Amino acid sequence: MTKTEVEATIGKPTKIYDSGQWTYTRPIVFGYVNIHWQPDGTYDGNYNYERY
Repeated sequence: MTKTEVEATIGKPTKIYDSGQWTYTRPIVFGYVNIHWQPDGTYDGNYNYERY
């Protein structure tokens, strides 16, 4: 998926890091999801989910 496709599916990220990583948090869910982009700007479906 491209960045445009991901954003259309799950919305704008909560934070974008200088490394290009996107982080999503939601008010009711205690945790976050990190999306790491491939060098060609696409997303291969892998993510990190962390609970806090």
